[in-house]
Amino acid sequence: MHWVICAVIQYAFDLPFLEFQESIEDNLRKEIDFNIEKSNAELARIGLQKCDRHDVYIPKNYFSTRRVMVSEWIDGIKITHTDELKKAGIDTSKALKTVIECFAEQIFVSGFVHCDPHPGNIFARMQDGKQQIVLIDFGLCIRLPTDFRL
Repeated sequence: MHWVICAVIQYAFDLPFLEFQESIEDNLRKEIDFNIEKSNAELARIGLQKCDRHDVYIPKNYFSTRRVMVSEWIDGIKITHTDELKKAGIDTSKALKTVIECFAEQIFVSGFVHCDPHPGNIFARMQDGKQQIVLIDFGLCIRLPTDFRL
């Protein structure tokens, strides 16, 4: 049945969905299992600690099942809302540099990478007088082999 949906999308949008059907299905299953997301967030937090990143924050997850997750509430500003960021005293150039460094460290140092880094999953905030990037939504992550990272 899933191949039918992929075939319709492929036909309608002229995209090669059938070639990636298995990967799409696997990733969608991971994306909607909050136990996986909670575990991934913890692994990402450990990776940030290895890199001694205090300017990037991952909210705590207090409870999860496959379908429900209770997480720490974070007040932040979407990384693309530059006017709001500036009003809050956030240096947008420094924020962007932090995001780039954080993802580079995930790829080349910790090897555990957040694979959904769109603007809806990246926020900035002021915390104790310092600016901080907040990452959310760890449903899709990948562990990179050491030889690939090196």
